[in-house]
Amino acid sequence: MIHSWLPAFRLVAHRGGRGPGWPVENTLAAFDEARRRGAVAIEFDVRTTADGEVVVAHDADLWRVAADHRRVSDVKRAALEGLTLRDGSSSIPSLDALVAWANEHRVALNCELKHDVPSRRRLAKKTAMALRHATVPMLISSFDPVTLGLFAREIPELPRAILTEYKQGIERTWLHRLARVPFVQMVHPEYSEIDEAFVHNAKSRDLRIGTWTVNSPARARQLLSLGVDYVITDDVGAMRSVTEVAAPNGVAEGSVTNVKEG
Repeated sequence: MIHSWLPAFRLVAHRGGRGPGWPVENTLAAFDEARRRGAVAIEFDVRTTADGEVVVAHDADLWRVAADHRRVSDVKRAALEGLTLRDGSSSIPSLDALVAWANEHRVALNCELKHDVPSRRRLAKKTAMALRHATVPMLISSFDPVTLGLFAREIPELPRAILTEYKQGIERTWLHRLARVPFVQMVHPEYSEIDEAFVHNAKSRDLRIGTWTVNSPARARQLLSLGVDYVITDDVGAMRSVTEVAAPNGVAEGSVTNVKEG
């Protein structure tokens, strides 16, 4: 059964969370901290290892999180899971481990597929294999339409979102034109791209809108009042007040446990 991504929540924890006092991003420790601060949905990134397995990591290399010059794709999964990160305690989790954590704690998953990987096809296949074990709401996102298309062949019924950012220029314009049901059901633009015209255009094509990375409650309220469906933020706890903005159909922020569709 595929569970509905909306309208269970208005806030999504970006890489679990980032900033002073946070564990290293994209780790189970970061996701636990987000949950402690009230998150019921998390965003995270996946890429493949040297042995073709899928782990949770944003950057292509390990320098920023572990002061290690190697690339994720050059290290085997077991070695990455045993790697000590900059905070001295966290480790890079496998996607399997994250799915098990999400199932246990009933936290929804927004999985971003990175496309600077040795094989986008293998990433799509292996990610789909892991996500088939999830029992919580899920969403797949990527900046790369080819990667989204490859994943759609694996689990076509899983909702998908195209990511864009302002600096893409003309490429961003074409991606916005490409964003149509049934290829994608959501758009995830950088928040600076959003205005009334953008929202109207997306809604006219029955697309939901999630935006990143919003860390100002005032800005989040403005975006939600324009018609944005959810915001992706580095600190869910600091943004909890924005859930006072009325949710679609009067549904408030809360547990994802019973939000599903056949």
